[in-house]
Amino acid sequence: MPSLDVVLLQKLTVVIVVLIAAGVVAWVLSRFLDTWVRRAASRSKSGLDDTLLDALKKPLTYFVLVVGLWASLQQADFIVDPDSPTVDTIFFVLYMIVGYMAAFRLITGLIDWYGKEVAHLTETTFDDYILPFFRRVS
Repeated sequence: MPSLDVVLLQKLTVVIVVLIAAGVVAWVLSRFLDTWVRRAASRSKSGLDDTLLDALKKPLTYFVLVVGLWASLQQADFIVDPDSPTVDTIFFVLYMIVGYMAAFRLITGLIDWYGKEVAHLTETTFDDYILPFFRRVS
């Protein structure tokens, strides 16, 4: 039977490997979005896909990092109880922050895109008044 020190060292190694793996996956996702997806998006005439990519790249990367942190804490039961309400609350807040960040960047990006590419094509003045309002609200 392995000693307690060996078990703790194995668990600590797993925690570190999971954290490093999450960082690598987040980096690969970021590079994939920057190269392959951006190249595909640049072929379109509209800037909407570029706006969506710019808005969602960071939140997706942060989401992968938060999931990696959660997965590593599941193995770190010798440090903190992964099923405790405090840990659940912390990760709920982290997921909400990432979700808010994605929604905020998406909404502001869409407003800017509409103002640059669509608003000048309309003949009404409604969008000239409503876009600054939406920018202030968001």
